[in-house]
Amino acid sequence: MCIRDREELELGGRRLIVLPAVKREDVEKVKEQSKEQLKNQDKRGMKFLQEGLTNIQDFANPQVLAPEMEKRIKFAQDKEVHLKKNPNYTVSTTRLRVRNLPKRNFTNADFKNIFRTTVDEFVKAQPKEKRKKLLQEKLVKQAKLMFEEDASEAVEGTQGKTKGLGYAEMCSHEVALHCLRKLNNTLIEKRNLIIDFALEDQRKLLKRKLKMEKRNSEQPKTAKKPIKKKEEKKGKPKAQRKLSDVQDPEELKRLLKNTINRGRKQRIKKKLILMGCLEKPSETPKEVTPKEEKAKTVKIAGKRKVKEEDEKIEDEIVKKRKQQKNKKRSEKRKKDDQFEEDLNYYKKKILD
Repeated sequence: MCIRDREELELGGRRLIVLPAVKREDVEKVKEQSKEQLKNQDKRGMKFLQEGLTNIQDFANPQVLAPEMEKRIKFAQDKEVHLKKNPNYTVSTTRLRVRNLPKRNFTNADFKNIFRTTVDEFVKAQPKEKRKKLLQEKLVKQAKLMFEEDASEAVEGTQGKTKGLGYAEMCSHEVALHCLRKLNNTLIEKRNLIIDFALEDQRKLLKRKLKMEKRNSEQPKTAKKPIKKKEEKKGKPKAQRKLSDVQDPEELKRLLKNTINRGRKQRIKKKLILMGCLEKPSETPKEVTPKEEKAKTVKIAGKRKVKEEDEKIEDEIVKKRKQQKNKKRSEKRKKDDQFEEDLNYYKKKILD
């Protein structure tokens, strides 16, 4: 039973994996079979490498122009090169890459709305049971545009310049595939969209996952305590007695001892002082040390100096402005005089 089910055994704290023995003649056959099994297991999502780029027949709008088709083929080739170079790259089944987006007057909200409308159509077409399950999930997990490096333009909500590129993540592969085929080659502001499954780095995904796990483990899970209603104590009134109602000085003194509130204490003291049952506290002036006096005088002197300097600077600025105005006036007068002289000279010439 252990060999058939390939169960694991323990011996002295170590795991023992028991497998059936194979003849020497059959070793090569077993190796080939395991290789074929690995090939069939598409762990890197190579099935969806060309999806959205060259399979035009599956699109809702399959009429693609020749120059755009050349672009799509080039993108597919680049994608294949990236996958061959780095074994950590995989083709995502839920994350979409959207190219050829408008670069001006296009925000993240506009980008997200495109996917929301298509997803709503998809949900409406599903049967009741499936529709209920889908509505419980967040269908469009993320939709983000890539902006230019200028900080002034890369603010959401503004008319910033985008790179014409965006990424959108869906809840499942089925929804992502529907959006890809429905929106691919659709016109948005005289631009045909090019959508395909994005590449993902498994190392980065693993790091992100570990970070999230660490963050969740560090945050203590505080259980919500049930709110208990305050039980009303018997024999005590709900509201405190008003001070205006109390006229007996002994009762006021008793209240002064029992009260914790600082403001209420002060009000009781004032009332007792007015009644003549308490003496007014004598306000003794604080003794000023020579050091403190010196510090005060230094501060005052410093402030005066600063004021004098500020006044001097202001006076200089005013003087300069006056000089500049006088200069301009004198220059204007000179020009006017010269103009008049020239006029008179030419008039005489003409008359003669």
